[in-house]
Amino acid sequence: MLYEILLKYGIDLTTPIEEKEINNKKVYIVGFGKLIIYFDEIDTQIAKEIVELDKEYENDFSVLVLKDDSFATSQDKVNIVEFFKQMNLFEKIITLKPTTAFEYIICKVYNANATIIMVSIIL
Repeated sequence: MLYEILLKYGIDLTTPIEEKEINNKKVYIVGFGKLIIYFDEIDTQIAKEIVELDKEYENDFSVLVLKDDSFATSQDKVNIVEFFKQMNLFEKIITLKPTTAFEYIICKVYNANATIIMVSIIL
């Protein structure tokens, strides 16, 4: 799924990808922090650690990609996305929703102005 996201965004597959860990879960840092991808369960503590990771790269704005089902509840999703928006580090926060075992659609894109943009692109 990582490479499918890179291809959909038009990111060259030779772009540097770092694999880091937060609580034994993988975080992918693409292009020196321009794109951060996290596929596992997320809670407030992990969100804070992702923010700290992003700060290491000193980018003006990054894009964060998460799986929609990574959140325990819909309220957790609202709270965590709001936390990320308050940190003002990410140009976009994208959540991916599974449609089949091999396909995901972009479920929601939250931009820096707190606007939700609905899109449906199959990955």
